[in-house]
Amino acid sequence: MRTVPSSDGRFEFRDVPPGNYRVAVNTGGEPQGWFVESVACAGVDALDVACDISRVAGGELVVTMTNKRTGVLGRLDAGESVATDALLMIVFPIDEREWNSESRRVKVARLAADGEFSFEVPPGRYYLGVVTSTAVVEAISPDMLNRLKTVSVPVVVPRGEMVRQDFKVAR
Repeated sequence: MRTVPSSDGRFEFRDVPPGNYRVAVNTGGEPQGWFVESVACAGVDALDVACDISRVAGGELVVTMTNKRTGVLGRLDAGESVATDALLMIVFPIDEREWNSESRRVKVARLAADGEFSFEVPPGRYYLGVVTSTAVVEAISPDMLNRLKTVSVPVVVPRGEMVRQDFKVAR
């Protein structure tokens, strides 16, 4: 189902059958520099998990937009003995319920030549870790993330902030 908001930002879906739905918002690039932050639906963020539409009070979804980047950035110091082109940074939520293949909270990034990395993620509590390129090719799974969390660093990402968290690999 699709809809377009009116000039005051309100939108409506008609004749929605009961059931669980995930919400996707496509702004078409407008307004420039604005991002969808969340979609509140019966107490859950419907961008992350399905929402039971029958539990939505008054049939209301609230889409929150922001013009502030939120996420984690930093630099990996892998020492001289490790080739950084074989390493990737990974950020994933501390809440294991959000460890699914469609989560916008599980992200992998290549390092820049100087070891810098950057992720845009929703506000929340995360682990930040390092993986080899081959480990990611195997596919990110809850088992892999469970093993990785023991060697990762916890980081809190507040709303509207890019948090700096440098990372050093022990030799």
